[in-house]
Amino acid sequence: MGLDPVAQVEGNEDAAMLRCNQASEMWRMKLRAHDSVDAQNPFGTWCSAQVVEATPQSVVIRYHGMNSHWDERLPRDSARLASSSTHARNDNLPIALGTPVHVFDNSSWREAHVTCVCVDHVRVLPTDSPTEVWLPFTPHSITPSEKQRTRRILHSNSCFEHYVHALRQINMRLFAVDGDGNCLFRAVSHQLYGDDRHHGIVRRFCMDYMELQQSFFEPFIVGDMTAFQRYVRYKRQDAVWGDDPELQAICELYDRPAQVFAYDASAGAKRLRVFHDTQTRPPICLSFYGGGHYDSVVGPSHRANLLADEPGAYEARKIALAQHKQWSDEEASVLELSRKEFGGSTMTLEAALAASCEAYDAEVAKRIDVAAIETVRAESELHQLQNEMLQCVAKQSEEELLQAALEASMDPYQDELEVALALSTNGMDAYAIDAFDEEEAEMQRAIQMSMLQ
Repeated sequence: MGLDPVAQVEGNEDAAMLRCNQASEMWRMKLRAHDSVDAQNPFGTWCSAQVVEATPQSVVIRYHGMNSHWDERLPRDSARLASSSTHARNDNLPIALGTPVHVFDNSSWREAHVTCVCVDHVRVLPTDSPTEVWLPFTPHSITPSEKQRTRRILHSNSCFEHYVHALRQINMRLFAVDGDGNCLFRAVSHQLYGDDRHHGIVRRFCMDYMELQQSFFEPFIVGDMTAFQRYVRYKRQDAVWGDDPELQAICELYDRPAQVFAYDASAGAKRLRVFHDTQTRPPICLSFYGGGHYDSVVGPSHRANLLADEPGAYEARKIALAQHKQWSDEEASVLELSRKEFGGSTMTLEAALAASCEAYDAEVAKRIDVAAIETVRAESELHQLQNEMLQCVAKQSEEELLQAALEASMDPYQDELEVALALSTNGMDAYAIDAFDEEEAEMQRAIQMSMLQ
């Protein structure tokens, strides 16, 4: 988030919108519908493509091997465009097998790897499952991992539950939208039409309005007029994140204030600020939670405040009025005040959003620290128990070894000696008995001889 896009304009955006040499620029300016080109698709693969629509500033590309859901508008000077047969190979798949992606399964985005690609379906292996699944090959079902905006929302997290509960206390609820880089425009589309699928229309007319109001918005974009035009061209692309200037432009275009809610560690939820404040128009209510993701916040009057026009009709009328500066006195007054507040409070909002993230990160870090302490404590207790068991076993083993040592230290001839003594004792007893018997026999013989005499 934030208003300083210098890193984007001078960094990634420069690579994405690289100026080509004069010969290449001439070729680009001659591109017409049905022309063949080489183009780098959202997954970073160069493949054959066809121009299906052309305007003076941009072309709509249809990639070979990818259905019309992937049609993409690119600036004519985009580095992702090249002459036919210069970058793409005929055997190129739109996504290389094994490419890491994010897939939308039922209610959440999951990490996966591509295992098979067809024109209308793609087979993936989720990283958290051993089972491959087939999904429609559309931006709503699969997106490059680098485009999947990191969301720190953990629906099982008590912080998120605290946040949702706080919104319910003021009779509001979250309507979640995809974190595919279009989240701001999706959330606004849901607020305006009850359907987030019109985000492309919201984005297009938002950038049209910023171009018309260049004199106001240009100072918020670092650089000169060329930098502003490059910024607007870049922001027209699908899956490019929306920032504060786009939110201000949306408020002016639809003449509705925007209320941005964020997580608060103490209260659960707080309203950061109101853009384009007016008491007569219903607000666009948005949630900014955790890692910079926007969702729609729905209140009791949400359905009653939806636009009755077909998507694009209301916007076209407002653009026509803006072109001729045909505002009512009330609209002009609100617009002037809104722009003063936006110009004076921009950094305050940025700081508030940063503080929201910091509060969230601090709360998560604290919970992680507590969990880590509990884990260490449990591991320590387990380690102590294991030590006690080992000491007990060691003590028992020590006693057994001592007993064995004592037994081993005894005279190895002791047993033989005891046997010999026993035998000797038995032998003496037998000898005494024999001697007594012999003496008695002689006595008997002596008595008999004396009687005979």
